[in-house]
Amino acid sequence: MLEENSEKLTLNISVVDLGKIDYLVSQGYYGNRTDFLRSAVKRQLDGHEAALKRDFVEKNITIGIVRIGPHDLEKAGGLQDCVVLGMLIVAPDVTLEMMKRAYRRLTVYGKVKCSREIEDHYEL
Repeated sequence: MLEENSEKLTLNISVVDLGKIDYLVSQGYYGNRTDFLRSAVKRQLDGHEAALKRDFVEKNITIGIVRIGPHDLEKAGGLQDCVVLGMLIVAPDVTLEMMKRAYRRLTVYGKVKCSREIEDHYEL
């Protein structure tokens, strides 16, 4: 079962690469294919850490899980842009009209949970 803060990813790789992964797993380097892939992804992301940190500061990106409810929209105080790296959750009682009064643009790099109407409007 997937956790709330994870997303399933499907990818196609060559049978030779898959065989290499299976061999490494059989030799005890990794517990299973998933461990190998998580390790590979983490290594790649760590290699780009400086660029990611720089961009997060320059572009005011919020990292983690962002929840937007009616109370948050009341406090917003004017149109703003929202960039999330992680997960955006918009409460079911938040309407598109409420969102449009607070957010000019929404960009999410990760997972989104909101109404279809909000998802379509902000092209999430």
